[in-house]
Amino acid sequence: MDRLKDFIEKNRADFEREPLPEGHEARFMQRLDEAFPAKKAKRFALRWWAIPMAAAFVGLICWQFPALWKDAHPAPTVCALHTEVAELRTYYQMEMDDILMQMETYESRNANPAYRTLLEESRKITYACNQFDAQVLPTLPCSDEAVLAVQQQYGNSLNSLHILYAQMQQLEKSNIK
Repeated sequence: MDRLKDFIEKNRADFEREPLPEGHEARFMQRLDEAFPAKKAKRFALRWWAIPMAAAFVGLICWQFPALWKDAHPAPTVCALHTEVAELRTYYQMEMDDILMQMETYESRNANPAYRTLLEESRKITYACNQFDAQVLPTLPCSDEAVLAVQQQYGNSLNSLHILYAQMQQLEKSNIK
């Protein structure tokens, strides 16, 4: 048996060049049907189920992953100022996070409830900015007005945080004396 296998492996190209006799597939299917008559009905029954199952599968995929059937290309009206708005938001977020970190440091060092109150008010300001990003920012037009709105929202928030931070510093100075 091993010699036959070795011979076939060595001469594989010769075996693959030879075309199958005409009608080979039909004769093979006939022999299968004769040998397994019950499977013939099942084989054709599977074809009947194939189309509805494939349609259901595609429908399920489209329902679960709507991004697959949506247009993959962005809309042609993408705002050219999008990157400028994103850069502004990043700048202001970094400044605000820096102030919040410093305020949290002051609050962790002191047991005075005034520190906690100032920190809570600061967090309300950042929450308002997050709400602005989620609700207002997507509705802004693609114009300089959007940039101005972001500057006003984040600029005012940053100024408010500076005021709260200055109050916390004043508390710190009065506690030292």
